[in-house]
Parts: sequence; C-alpha cells; structure tokens
Amino acid sequence: MPRPGPPAPRAAEGVTVVVSVRRDQGDLAVAVDDLLSTLDRVGERHCVLLVLADDSPPAAGDVAAGLADRYPDRVRAVRRGTGEGGHESPRTGLAVALAETDHRRIFLTDGRIPAAQLPPMLATARAERADLVVAYWRDHLDTRRGRSWLRAVVLPVASRTGRLRQDPAHHLVDRRTLTDLDLTARAAGSRGDLLDELRRRDARILVRDLPGRDGGGSAVSVPGVRKSLVRGAVPPRDPLLWAVLAAAVVLSVGACAAVAASGTTLAYPDAVSHLLISRRVLDASTPGAAQLGGVWLPLPHVLTLPLVVTESWSHAGVLPSAVSMGAYVAAAGWLYRIALALTGRRAGAVVAVLVFCANPNVLYLQSTPMTEALLLACLAAATWHLLRWCRQGDYRHLLATALAVFCSTLVRYEGWVFLAAVAVVVAVRSWQRSRGTPDPLVLVRADLVFFGCLAVSGAVGWAMWNAAIFGDPLQFVRGEFAKPALWVGEAERAVGDWSTSLRTYGYAAVHVLGPVVAVSGVVGLGCFAWRTRLRDAALAPLPLLVFLPFFVCALYSGQRPLHVPEIGGDLYNVRFALVMVLPAAVFTAYLVAAPGRAPFRLLPAVVVLVGCGQLFLSAPVTAREAEVFRASAAERANAQAATWLREHYDGGRVLMQSWSNETVGFDSRVPTALIVYEGSFRQWEEALGDPVGRGVRWIHMRRTPGGEDEVWRRLHDSPLMHFPYKPAYADDHHVFYRRVDLPAPDQPTPRAVPE
Repeated sequence: MPRPGPPAPRAAEGVTVVVSVRRDQGDLAVAVDDLLSTLDRVGERHCVLLVLADDSPPAAGDVAAGLADRYPDRVRAVRRGTGEGGHESPRTGLAVALAETDHRRIFLTDGRIPAAQLPPMLATARAERADLVVAYWRDHLDTRRGRSWLRAVVLPVASRTGRLRQDPAHHLVDRRTLTDLDLTARAAGSRGDLLDELRRRDARILVRDLPGRDGGGSAVSVPGVRKSLVRGAVPPRDPLLWAVLAAAVVLSVGACAAVAASGTTLAYPDAVSHLLISRRVLDASTPGAAQLGGVWLPLPHVLTLPLVVTESWSHAGVLPSAVSMGAYVAAAGWLYRIALALTGRRAGAVVAVLVFCANPNVLYLQSTPMTEALLLACLAAATWHLLRWCRQGDYRHLLATALAVFCSTLVRYEGWVFLAAVAVVVAVRSWQRSRGTPDPLVLVRADLVFFGCLAVSGAVGWAMWNAAIFGDPLQFVRGEFAKPALWVGEAERAVGDWSTSLRTYGYAAVHVLGPVVAVSGVVGLGCFAWRTRLRDAALAPLPLLVFLPFFVCALYSGQRPLHVPEIGGDLYNVRFALVMVLPAAVFTAYLVAAPGRAPFRLLPAVVVLVGCGQLFLSAPVTAREAEVFRASAAERANAQAATWLREHYDGGRVLMQSWSNETVGFDSRVPTALIVYEGSFRQWEEALGDPVGRGVRWIHMRRTPGGEDEVWRRLHDSPLMHFPYKPAYADDHHVFYRRVDLPAPDQPTPRAVPE
C-alpha cells in the first residue's frame, strides 16, 4: 500500500474505527451494529468504520462488502491483496484511515469491536487533549485472579516510566500526531512498537485498563479506570540524557579552566562591566538595587550577586562565570529534548547537543561572565515548552514558555524580538486548533492573553523601572549611554545597505558556527520545511530564526555595529551571531536523523562530525575578537593607567566616570565603595562641582581626542587642578590628579585589593 501524504491541515471532528476481518469473526455484523448503535446513543454520529479484508479466506471480502452495503454512509470495505503484508500491523490501519477519511481521531482495535469502551476513551481524549489513548486488558497485567494490588501498582508506575511492554488492546490516535510517521509496510511492527514511536515523538499519552478477556463482551463500562500521563518523549531517568548532561558539565569545567589559564576570562570589556554592576549593588558609594542601571538588562547581574560578595571573588572572574556555565549545561539538556522530539531518534538528539556543546565560541563565552550563554538557555527552554504546547495543548507548557520568554527579555534585548516571534506562533497554533468553532478568535485571544501576561511583564517592568529611576520609561533607548552613535561610526558599511548588512551577518554566522554546520543547518531547515510543511508542532522552532532578520535590520538601520574581516577587515561584535547556534543545532540534527526511511543518514552525519571536530580544534573567533580589542592602543593605555593607579593608590575616594573607563577602575583594584561615578546617587554632581568638599582624594580624567569624559570637560581647566590637586600621571588618554594638601589616609580607609 502506498504511503499516504501528510495529514490534511484541517481535520474534521469525528472518529474512524479500523477493524480487520479475521477467519474466526463470524459475528462481525452484530458487533458493527452494536458499535454504531452505541455511538448514536451517546451522540457520536460522525463515525466511519473501515473494514480491512484480504482474499484469505475468500469469504472475508464478501463479509466486508456486505457490511458496506448495509451501512453505505458509515462502513467502508477496503480490500487488500494477500501479498501486501503487514496485515496485522497498526501502521497499516493508520495508513488506510489517513487515506480514506479526514477524521481527527483514529481508533485501532485488537480484533474485538469495543462498543462499550470507545465512548469513554473519546471523552478522555477530548478532556485531556491527549494525542494517544491506549487501553490494556487487565489480564495482561494480572495473570491470576485476586491480584488487583499488582494492577494498582504496575499500571501507574509503568505508564509514568513508559515501560508497558505488552501490546495495547486499543489505540485512539489523534491524526495530527502521525505527521511524518513511516506507515509503509516496511515499517510494520507491533502495537507496542507504535506506542514506543509516539512516545519518542513526545506525544501526550493516556493509559486505561479494561476488564479482563475472561469477562467476554459483558463489560459495558470501564469502572475504576486508572489513567496517568506518560511523561513525554524522554523518560524521567533517560540514561542518555543524564550522560549528555554529565558530558556537558565536563566540557564546561574543562573549558573554564583552560580560559582561566589563558587569562582571557575577562578579555571582553563587557564582562568587566557586568561584574562592576553586580558588585555595586552590594558595595558602592551608594549601593542598592538602583545600581542595576537602565541600559543592560538586570537578570544576569541579579543571578551573579551571590558570586561577587567580595572584591576578590569579583576580580577573579571565574566564580561569576558559574552562571554562564550552568546555563550552558541547561541549554544542552533542552536541546537534547527538542531534537529528540522533532526527530524521534536519540541519534538526532546527540547530534544537536554535539553541534552546540562542541562549538568553541559557545565554550569560550560560557567560561566568562557574559550574557550570551544565559540567553541561549532561556531560548532553548522556551522552544522546548512551546513545542510541547503545540503538540499537546497543555497550558502548563504554555505557562512555562511564557516564563522562559520572560527571563529572556531580562537577559538581552534579543529576547524582546523573540517574544514577538513566539507570540505569533502562539496565535497561529491557536487559530489552527480553533478552526471549525463558531468564533475561533476567542481561543486565539485567550491563549495570547494567557501567554502574554507573563511573557511581556519583563519588558514592561523594565520600562517602569527606567521611569522610576530616570524619569523616562525609554531611558534604555534614549539615555546618554544608550545612543547608537556611541558605537556606530559614520563609516559603517552596512548602514543603509541591505546587501552588505545581510552579507556581514552571514559571514559572522559562518565564523561562529563553522562552514559545515552553517551549511548543514540551512539544508536541514529546507528539509524540515519540506517534510513538515511548517504545520502544527513544526511551528515551535521557527522563532529561533527571527534573529537573522533582526540583526540584519539592526545593521542596516545603524543600531548596532558588526565587523567581519571579509567586510571591513577587523572583528567586532561577531558574537551577535552566536544566537544562531540553536537553530543550526536543531536543523542539523533533523538533517541527520529526521523521521523517515533512513534512520540515520551516514554521509551527512560523517560530514557534520568532521565539521564539528575541525571547529572544536580551532581557536574561537569570539576570544580572538576580545584579544584583538584588548591589544588595541586605547586598551593598552587603559591597562597602563590601571597598573599605575594600582601601584600608587594609597587610599581615599576616587572621582572617575565609569563609562569608557570600566577596565581602568576594575583593573586598578580600587574598592568600588570608594569610587564616585555617574551612578553615585546625589554624589556625582556634587563631586564634580566641589571635589574638595566631597572628600575626593583622586581625580581621573579621560582626554582621548573626541572621547573626553565628563570629568575632563568639567574640571580640566579648574583652578582646583593647580591646588590642592596636582597631576600625578598623564598619557595621551588619561590624567590622574592627586590631592596634595592632605596626608595619606590612616589604616581604617580601605585600600586597593591585592592582585
């Protein structure tokens, strides 16, 4: 029998019952009449019975044809040749049902037509939004009378752990769960095999027990039904998942140790800035929550607080990197689940994890206090739960999706555009589910409100925070230190040029992902779109692709700079492309182990493994970018000035603008509590106006041509810079003044933290 095409996008409400004519089934007509009468009594009038018959015995086809003549609108006879094989396979019945009807639910039976059992199973499927309801005869679980305790223990435990190995008596399947399932005769197997396959696809499965076979046909109800959810595609104790997480932990710790040994943990100036923000919340000239500021989003800094309780912990950099390391391991676990659910094969899950975990740029950034790893974990968690909700309709997963999106919007601003993309998927999926109802927009609005109340509260809360602290809800966009002009120069090639913007981001993605993974991800996306038609649960991974147009638009509009050697000659912000590692991992896994005839495609698998190996052994481009930046003339001047201050600082308050001088203040080891900067509430302006009266002992000025800071503009020509302050250090970028009319502070004044 040919394999049917993908399910119709709009399944009609109703049920298709598939039954095979057997040699010993002489009372089939009575059973059919009983079934149709029972369904009529409970209001289930949208039912079609498919009677499968072959030519052995010859009378089987006549029996099927006679039933079709008797019930022309409700019974169809499907004759099969004796050589087609797979007659007893449940996949055969599913293939016929998909080809012959468009009913949403398909009922498969073990040979007996269960007039009494079908209505309650239908009610359970609708009430629980189940993808599959399976029923077992009690005597499969209880082979001797009087052992009801065994059934009471075995059934719930087995259903939760996915270890019911007997073939179910009946299946009630939602046709949408069968997308891409191989239904050819070659894939024929037992009913238990079908159950295992749907479990790997993360189907929502409910289990019922039925009266024993020795009760004959007298059972007209299912009293004392036990039902419990089979917990997703991955059993709670999936040994391979735990092995993957253990391997991710080993890689994470090893990479962190290697990065720390190379001295590049804090090579990114942004990493230093994040640590300064967290540290100032705990200890600053004006400590408190207001030190979280209004430009960088707060969640990474809040999570880092327990790891920077002392100055030495903060300056080490390794301990605060634990947030990124934990996020790296968590993202690996989410990716494993996503790929396993989409491909149905653990090989695909392992490939996805390998693409992610072996990427040297991911390994480097998870070894630093940067925010990229935490964002990736939030995106992976949101995608996993969105996939579960798209398949099952379980609102607990939609709530978990909203929580993960909420967290992503408080990590990086990329999370805001991801929020919009997920909202679109929620609306589309809700629309698909509500088609055929009198007012489909009601469910769409309800789902969007349910999702949006939590998901958007992060962005709304951040705007309210900016309004409370700075008096402007859009301070993070319009503030003095948030303007794009601070980073984007007039010579940016991508600004106003769509082609250059697209090529720039494309080159950055190739540098970060490696050419093999980048190409396999694109090919895998095409394969995924062609096979799934991007319907139903296939919508879930699509929000991960929104970052490509987002960054292209940001480059075109001049909101963010990004440089690659192919266009511009240098490296800058190539880490913006790291977010594409998630879709690359997912779609590469789909290319290698997608559902279909080939369980594991050897050639693409070998190519991907070789590409991952080559990339793993190469130097991370993100680390090279940070090292190049640190080696620039301006950063060398910063390091020289910080070293001088660390060696000559003898206590007292320091007036220093933090913007553009973060590495100077951090590397000088001056305690954060003694630095007066632009975030020092009610001290900054007073110190600029009267540094002597505010007890300032040291004054730092940046005088870089075109980049002078506020301290230089306000004080460099002040008479105070002649007395009581005298120049103590000067170069082309920095000037330090020291107050000379006071002796060095006594011991109670905190001194710089030793290296």
